[in-house]
Amino acid sequence: MKNLHKTWFDYFLVVLFLFLLVITLYPFLNVLAISLNDATDTIKNVSFIFPRKFTLTNYKYVFEEGGVLQPLFMSIAKTVIGTAAGVICTAMLAYTLSRRDFVFHKVSRCCSSSLCMWAAA
Repeated sequence: MKNLHKTWFDYFLVVLFLFLLVITLYPFLNVLAISLNDATDTIKNVSFIFPRKFTLTNYKYVFEEGGVLQPLFMSIAKTVIGTAAGVICTAMLAYTLSRRDFVFHKVSRCCSSSLCMWAAA
């Protein structure tokens, strides 16, 4: 059987990751609580993770007004168009960098290298 000797660093890591878990989950729980809370009560105080006056009227309003389909379509369109444009631009740059007989091979390599360093910073 292994020796389960705990060091102070193990306890520090547990505390650190619990802290990261809390600060990661809090915004999501806050938005969920606000969406399930009464609108007038939300205006008074918004820093909570449990709805104080539980109601589904916010969801009822959104789905009755039909305000869900157009934003959903726009999100899907932006994702598809952005991904396709990124893949096409990356493929064009990769093709020019792979060809030694390209006219501006050294210039394009220098520019792409500086762009990569700028994007990584």
